[in-house]
Amino acid sequence: MHHPASQTRLSIELAAQRRSRPQRFFRSVAALGLLAGVASGTSGFENNGNPVGLQGIFSAEVPADLTAEGLAALDGNWEQWSKDTAAAIQDVYQKLGSADLAAQRAGIATLKSKLAVVDKALEDPRYASLNVPLTDVHGGLSRRIDLAEAVLATLELDGPAVYAKQVEKKGQAVSSSISGLEAYLATISGGSAWIPYAKVDAAKAGLAKSATEAATIEALKTTHAKLAKRSELTDETQKEFLGRPAFVKVEQAIEAYLKVAETPYNPETVTALRASLAELVAAVEDVQAAGTTGSEAKTRESFSKVRAQSPDGGDLIAAALQKHFFNYNLRFSATETFLSRLLSDARVEQGAVNDYVLGAAVGGNQTTTTSLDVDMKPSASGLKFDLVLNGTVQSSTAGATPDATIYTSGYHTFRAAKPLTFDGDRFTTGPATIGVNASNTTTGASTRFSGGLLGGFAERIAVREATARRPESEAIAASRIQQQVLPRFNNEVNTEFNKVNETLDKELFAGLKSKGLFPDARALQSTETDVRVSTRLMGATELGGGDPRYVFTPAGTAAVMIHQSLINNSLARMGLAGQTLTEDELSDKIASFLSEAFDRKVEFPKKPAKPAADGESDDAGITTFMFAKEDPIRIRVSDGVVYITLKSGFRREGKDDVPELSVTVPLQFTLKGQEILVELPEPVMVEGSAGLATRKEISRRVERGIPEKPLTAVVDIQGAKKTVQAVITQLKLADGWIALSVK
Repeated sequence: MHHPASQTRLSIELAAQRRSRPQRFFRSVAALGLLAGVASGTSGFENNGNPVGLQGIFSAEVPADLTAEGLAALDGNWEQWSKDTAAAIQDVYQKLGSADLAAQRAGIATLKSKLAVVDKALEDPRYASLNVPLTDVHGGLSRRIDLAEAVLATLELDGPAVYAKQVEKKGQAVSSSISGLEAYLATISGGSAWIPYAKVDAAKAGLAKSATEAATIEALKTTHAKLAKRSELTDETQKEFLGRPAFVKVEQAIEAYLKVAETPYNPETVTALRASLAELVAAVEDVQAAGTTGSEAKTRESFSKVRAQSPDGGDLIAAALQKHFFNYNLRFSATETFLSRLLSDARVEQGAVNDYVLGAAVGGNQTTTTSLDVDMKPSASGLKFDLVLNGTVQSSTAGATPDATIYTSGYHTFRAAKPLTFDGDRFTTGPATIGVNASNTTTGASTRFSGGLLGGFAERIAVREATARRPESEAIAASRIQQQVLPRFNNEVNTEFNKVNETLDKELFAGLKSKGLFPDARALQSTETDVRVSTRLMGATELGGGDPRYVFTPAGTAAVMIHQSLINNSLARMGLAGQTLTEDELSDKIASFLSEAFDRKVEFPKKPAKPAADGESDDAGITTFMFAKEDPIRIRVSDGVVYITLKSGFRREGKDDVPELSVTVPLQFTLKGQEILVELPEPVMVEGSAGLATRKEISRRVERGIPEKPLTAVVDIQGAKKTVQAVITQLKLADGWIALSVK
């Protein structure tokens, strides 16, 4: 549960954090000035007046979320632990800024020991009530530890050895592509004549000798130039031939090789690398503290510098950033049971039987009962499943010949399965298969002798004859069912999913792409019991999600996790920056954006704000928002609260405009039965140059806009041919994530 007292401390902490930014800036400038004066060509660990290890890269100042105030949410039995941990972290950060490499490593080890305690607590159900603050602490510690270790490992790299290894690896890729080209040309009459034209022999010989020699680099540059200039050829046939995949693969492999080979390791870049790493660490800290678009862009810019200056191309740093800042920011999982609810279908069909079987005219009636379910299949690169049609056919028939009429009761079962695969863009179907288990029971017979002296005898003979032919009749029944079910099942599923593909492509995906909301990375997996879909929305100057390992344990049949970066990156695409909009215009703009993105009408009801309480002023006369040019709306998720920060000026009826303010609204969402309570765990924070009275009026206006009634925890989910009602069973807000499960 969220504690208002801890939130008050957090507000104080954030305010102090904002005040500390100029200090961090001047410290960063001082550090960069120091680095600029360091002699080049030194190891990252030599002292002699030069910085050592993390010195000058990590600040000695403890991040706000790891201070005593930041850890204060861990109260009760954890209160003393949080105090001791805060003191230990303070000591660690002093070591990270020291010139003692052993002390730095010891400091990181201390942080890892604290993280291990949190790991165990998060896996222990006894501490479930502290799951949210423990998750926040885990995220804060693991991000700093992983980045610190990646920085040290990067500075420890043997530059020349790493360079040689990378060039060798890229050279092997070129050799492989050349072998592929040679194999392709061997299948074409006169194809080998193109080998000397493209100077491939010289390139191949150079790689066989040494991938790092200057002569090899020059040979590969010559080959690359030959292939790259195909567009200058006047002969269209030659131009087309050199543009075939085998040639293009060689060209691309050489490009990748030259990118590495032509930038050999230079010891003098160590100083610049340290400066870039310090810049990156500072930007990452700003992201965790404030999360502005500027700090995110600075992180990406600094990382690009590290990429260019690191011996390994920044791979070690990339791994840490990928885990915590470039990760997926939307995750969805669902069990086979839940998917069956969405896709299942049941039918009962009745009809007459009119057939000719084994020399008899067969007539009667039958009832077919079917149910459609989902059977998941393992796949590491897409969603695979079978649509399974289980059915029974019950029939009551009479088969008439000139000699007798046989009465039969049929009870046949079948199972048809049609494989489907979804690769993230479209569904692909395979041919259906079917298995039928037919069972006929002869219930009686009538002959021309029935009713007479020989009637019973003749009927027994007819029944015996029919029983003897039962295997043949059942085989025919199975064949008839297969002929009736399989083509129809194939056609219906193919038609339905062709429509789904068209809808996805022309409506949903087209809408998302038009608004810049289509994910830039996706991963889809399925097992025998569930599916998992992860996507990321992240632009060139933006960040993505983090590590959700302890954020969420699904407690239902489907789960959705949304990272704050997904919401912020989506908000950035709405075009609110610098806009002047009334409240209704803002509502309409957001609704229009969502309607176009998801190709369905979205409307927000116009609801009047709650009236002012006795003794309070009116709604400050606000008529219009004048949004800031940067970060007009941002959110942050921490400690069970969604913090919404609005940066805007305000126009007021009959009063002067209010200059740009920062309005932070803390919203706490508590799941209670089938309702979600929306509360303010602490007052709305309004910061800016406006007078105190004006800021209080705006704060009260925002507070009156909080819904009085709880939100429903019951959601309607559109299935294939029906709407499924689900209930939210778990809601968690921690470490940047909003996570919920339904069943």
